[in-house]
Amino acid sequence: MSIENVIELLKGDQFSAATLTEAVNRNPKVWRKIKSMGLFATEPISTTSVVIDVYEGEVSVMPQTSRGGPSTTQKPRSPKAITLGVPNFKRKAYLTAQDLQNVVDMSARSLETLQGAIARKARPLNDDMEVTHEFLMAKALQGKVVDAEGNEIVDLYKAFGKTQTTINFNFGPSGDVIGTADALDTAVDTALGDETKDATLVLCSPEFWAAMLKNQTIFDIYKNRQVGPNPLINDLRDGFEFQNLVFVKYSGAVTINGNSVPFVPANQAIALPLGTRNTFKLYVAPADLLEFANTEGQAKYLTQSYEKQDGEDRVVIRAETDPLPICNKPDALIKVTMSNS
Repeated sequence: MSIENVIELLKGDQFSAATLTEAVNRNPKVWRKIKSMGLFATEPISTTSVVIDVYEGEVSVMPQTSRGGPSTTQKPRSPKAITLGVPNFKRKAYLTAQDLQNVVDMSARSLETLQGAIARKARPLNDDMEVTHEFLMAKALQGKVVDAEGNEIVDLYKAFGKTQTTINFNFGPSGDVIGTADALDTAVDTALGDETKDATLVLCSPEFWAAMLKNQTIFDIYKNRQVGPNPLINDLRDGFEFQNLVFVKYSGAVTINGNSVPFVPANQAIALPLGTRNTFKLYVAPADLLEFANTEGQAKYLTQSYEKQDGEDRVVIRAETDPLPICNKPDALIKVTMSNS
């Protein structure tokens, strides 16, 4: 396949930024349990920052009025505006002559050959964007969104003026797991205020999960659970319900600088509300590319271009994602620890 042929093929619609971006958004994989639960509703924005209006107030019961009489007036709720910047993540890969070497150059197969080569290069980039989303969402569920280097993107507790609650499960003989479970569910309800939920999800680290199942009370419930579709958590069959808490084990981890970093901190769990209306958002901003400026953001972008570097012809495949996961009621995110006494 000649370089002239490659360049000509790259001009086709099959390799346009719009086509490649659409394709990469259809191909999610790797660790994505949080994403698959549908906790974060994706909200495209056309700017690189988002302004969130937080209304402090509560739902109240309307007093009775007489027919033909005046209506009561709802008390105004003044919003507090919070402005947050959306982070930008970019990565690229190169398609060189070696990637196409020894491929039979038959004109009928040239397009298929180039598409396959770009797809092979794009797949790891797509995986990286997917795991970045999962990592950021896991951090948001812990109340502080940080990047892979630990740089703070947003401290949700500080941004919304809230504090984190920690509840400890004592799985030992002196522990009251039923009372603790009830307290945990109540803490989430209290933090939600006028927002409603279907249940409380408890995402468990493997260590927390193992210790929990050693408690006889909980183990008996787990042993007798009904394994099957659970509409609250999209049929995550490793979960079970106890005292309106849905416990799910999450063993996912990502390698950062050679170290395995779990999505749920070791020996801990994260409790959060399920089935709320507006508590969790994943804002996606437009890519840092001229053709996408001021357009509604997409979850992932993929583009390609041809360049000649130091006498070498190559195709540059660029991936970009601009996501910001937010929980606008971070005090409903409960840190759950464990003990055994």
